[in-house]
Amino acid sequence: MAVDESSGGAEPRVAVVTGAGRGIGKAVAAELAARGFRIVLADVDGTAVHAAATELGARARAVTVDLRHPDAAAVLARAAVSEFGRLDVWVNNAGVLGDGPFADELPELSAHMVDVNLGAVLAGCRAAWTAMREHGGGHIVNVASACALKPLAGLATYSATKAAVLALSEALRREGRRATGPRVSAVLPYVVDTAAGRGLGPPLFRPLRPREVAVAVARVVQRPRARSVVPRRMGWVLAAAGLLPERVRDSVDDLLGVDALALDADTPRRTTYRDELAARAHEPPAAPHAGHIGQPQDAPPPRDLPQPPDESGQRPSPAVDERLAPAVDEEQGLLLAAAVDRLYPVRPGAELTAELLAATGPPLGSVSAARLDRRLHQAMVAPVRHLLEGGGRRWRPLLMASVIEALGQDGGRYGELMAACELMHTGSLLIDDIQDGAELRRGRPAGHLVHGTAPVITAGTAAYFSMDRAVRRALPADPALRTAVYEAYLGAVRAAHAGQALDLQGHHEEMAVALKSGDNAALLELLTLTHRLKSGAPVASLFLIGATVGGATSAQREALAALGSAVGTAYQITDDVADLTGVRNRGVLTKRRAEDLLNAKVTYPLAWAVALLPRQEMRALWTEVVAGLDEDSALRAAKRIEACGALDRCTREADRLLEEAWTAVAGLLPASPARERLEQLCSVTVQRHRIA
Repeated sequence: MAVDESSGGAEPRVAVVTGAGRGIGKAVAAELAARGFRIVLADVDGTAVHAAATELGARARAVTVDLRHPDAAAVLARAAVSEFGRLDVWVNNAGVLGDGPFADELPELSAHMVDVNLGAVLAGCRAAWTAMREHGGGHIVNVASACALKPLAGLATYSATKAAVLALSEALRREGRRATGPRVSAVLPYVVDTAAGRGLGPPLFRPLRPREVAVAVARVVQRPRARSVVPRRMGWVLAAAGLLPERVRDSVDDLLGVDALALDADTPRRTTYRDELAARAHEPPAAPHAGHIGQPQDAPPPRDLPQPPDESGQRPSPAVDERLAPAVDEEQGLLLAAAVDRLYPVRPGAELTAELLAATGPPLGSVSAARLDRRLHQAMVAPVRHLLEGGGRRWRPLLMASVIEALGQDGGRYGELMAACELMHTGSLLIDDIQDGAELRRGRPAGHLVHGTAPVITAGTAAYFSMDRAVRRALPADPALRTAVYEAYLGAVRAAHAGQALDLQGHHEEMAVALKSGDNAALLELLTLTHRLKSGAPVASLFLIGATVGGATSAQREALAALGSAVGTAYQITDDVADLTGVRNRGVLTKRRAEDLLNAKVTYPLAWAVALLPRQEMRALWTEVVAGLDEDSALRAAKRIEACGALDRCTREADRLLEEAWTAVAGLLPASPARERLEQLCSVTVQRHRIA
């Protein structure tokens, strides 16, 4: 076991650092890790915090959490203790900086700064205070600001929140000293070269590097003191200035241009940060995930898949995406979650091992058997659950349930079949991310970056065979029905692989022909075929399986399979559109914008641009794409494609496919609320990126 040198040879100390995805927090986490601490990094930006934790290696754990939520800090503290057995240091670093004249500041932004800069610090202090007193003491470090001592014009609300943090720190320090509670310190940095500080007006001192603040935090942990101003000489300046009469002090400030720091900020340089801050201010805080943080990469629980059972065996109610609420009820969410857990359980076990081995053999000793259970779970289940727990709307199994119920049958009897279809899709995504070199999926690091490429290939491929286990569970006594399900499923797997092969080959040859002639018809035809095979066929199979177990007639089965194909194909078309417009979940980027352009991939919008952009402009654009774009040029290219009307053509085509397929189905299904839910869910699935 590693030893924390600063703790005199004892077990390594544990620190929680908030706002640790970038900037000061990331630097603090790295500095404390270098000094022997185990670190729990917390941030609202899941992508950034997981990347930061990965850089620190085995000593670090990442938690995606919105500290504005009243329960978030307490959950974070419990998770740290659960993971590492103790909590020694808590660094309240998360903060935001809104600048500009007070009269122009929106009330929502003011409230957001109070919630993050003060509310989250209060909650963090309370959670840390409780945990540390239970475990024999610790140290809370609150990162405030020099503005707490020298409030500035243009930073009124920000200065007020930081002054409150300083007052809180001093009050808690005195309370802890009397009641043998944790030590409490405040670190007050000057302007720091981070996204929050860049673009502010001419500084009196050189902007600090994040590591300089991190070193100051580490020093107050090592040698506790009430406050530390960074740089130290600024503390002396502020102390001396405080002795001057107000009129003299104001004159000196005017001479030095102190208030120009925020009032004369470089607006173009601050635009991106201000836009992100405004967006965050309008988002409600996300509920935290209560539980253990057993892996370096952690994330909030999926919105539409309930959390795993707690130790009592009780499962919390599922959180359903509000935009699907009319089509999804709590019972369906619980059904799917339970079925997934049966096929891919949270914990290893003998029953899972027996199913995965698919064969009997000589029994193993209890120690060897338990070890085998753990190894198979880690190799074949953990990579799949990594992606499952990243979220996703689970619309495929919900569509199957809706098909069965539209036929007047009980979808609840076939939970394993629905789960197997979702697991097949999950496996294909794991493989896709390897083939595409993707770094991000559902706001988390892609599976192969966490578990390794070779293990994820194995686990992703094995997920295709979940249907075999599901069929044996759901249809144990009906060989004919099992055969029909196998045929529908295996046909879809075969077609999907053909579509994936075409997708990997790309369509550059067809693009060259289209650019030469100006006719995009053949290119669109091949793209549609690829989408129909890769995405349409799997959805068609789950519609066909639902129709088969639901007792549909031959005409109903044919029409429902065609509807499923249309839904899957239209979904892929709108996914091409979403690649250019960006995909966010609760404000967190879950898929990098214009990734297909960065990979020089021919997509539906690009194919439509062939017909809509002037030929020379389109040829120049394609030449740039093939040569390789950086992120800025890719975003500019995306805007050009959108401006020409290509995205509108794509969405119209997706709507046409769905409308024609539904028209063929509607007359074959009896009128019922279940049929209405099926229609609505099909529509929402295709139009999901167009819903505000």
